[in-house]
Amino acid sequence: MGIIFKYRKQGDAGQASYCISKAIKADPQDISLRRHQALLYAESQNYQKAAEAYEQIHQLCREDDALKEAAKVSLFLLSWIWHENAFNFL
Repeated sequence: MGIIFKYRKQGDAGQASYCISKAIKADPQDISLRRHQALLYAESQNYQKAAEAYEQIHQLCREDDALKEAAKVSLFLLSWIWHENAFNFL
């Protein structure tokens, strides 16, 4: 995970995203990796991909109600931001 933080700190979102994707392929159940992926997408204003990542987190959190609720709230907020930005673009 350290390499991901290094690339994010350097502003290399593409390389950070690549590393996160590879790590998720190696451990698809790791919620922490998926959370970092969602945050990276949101920071890059790729709200659709961020929402998809939070949806995946939501699917993985069947037993942890608090984490599942946080994923739902994140999805809602990202949807709102995404629609707000789309409206402002018009």
